[in-house]
Amino acid sequence: MQELQEKNQNTQEVEVLEKGYHGFYKTVWLILLLLLIFVGWTFTHGTGEQNLGAWIIITIIPIIGYLIVFVGAGLTIRLVLDKIFKNKLNRPVLATVLIAALVTATASYFFIVKLIVPLNSESMLFYYIDLTIIGLPAILISLLALVLKINEPSFWRLYLKPAIITSFLAMLILPLAVEGLNYLFTKTLTCNLVTGKAPQISCYRAEAIETGNYRLCLEKKLDAMFEGDCVAAIAVYKKNPSLCELVKELKVYDACLHDMAIVTVDKRFCDGIKNQGLKESCLNYKPTTEEN
Repeated sequence: MQELQEKNQNTQEVEVLEKGYHGFYKTVWLILLLLLIFVGWTFTHGTGEQNLGAWIIITIIPIIGYLIVFVGAGLTIRLVLDKIFKNKLNRPVLATVLIAALVTATASYFFIVKLIVPLNSESMLFYYIDLTIIGLPAILISLLALVLKINEPSFWRLYLKPAIITSFLAMLILPLAVEGLNYLFTKTLTCNLVTGKAPQISCYRAEAIETGNYRLCLEKKLDAMFEGDCVAAIAVYKKNPSLCELVKELKVYDACLHDMAIVTVDKRFCDGIKNQGLKESCLNYKPTTEEN
């Protein structure tokens, strides 16, 4: 009799939760649609790519990947809380999953910006490395959560559905907010308003060097020489030799290694220079008294 009463009480709680979620989901999906369109337009406009294929690669693929990661984080934390509270935690589902998603999103963002971006030569590669390193554990633990909880009648309502919704929101809102602040408080907005190709290139180059954001050099796709010169300037300014490897133009690449050898006072960089004359000049270079 007691078991039947508990079952009826659980059923009533689930029904109340469903009613609360029903209106919430409609609003969320509308917001998601608008955010998705805006994010897609922002990314494609910012990289100069306006075709559907580029929009899918730049926007949809990372969104799907991060969705998997954040849902995994949400399920993981939910499972841990269930174990701590002995499966008595029903109502704060949205809060726990949202916190999990936001924590994962923040960690993911700083992981990309601080660790992956300075090390990789492909502008899109860091997305997939980030997803692999952060995503695989989350997916594996999610599978464990699925195995342990999938047979429960309330699994979809109390676990998976809220995790998907809140994770999707966190995934879109947090990067959008961070990028929005970066966009507003840098010269990039001003550079977009500059007329004329040469002045705009100079503006982007100055912004990239000042902020150390080499992605500005690569994403704008204004000019091949601009990209190489821009990245090389940041490499020398930041004393980051790995950025020289991003330079495709051979002359600029050699110049980057030459300048790197000078600013770091390390002639080992001279060995990578292809131009024999510049290589000898680099090896024979002696700093002046002022430079010392």
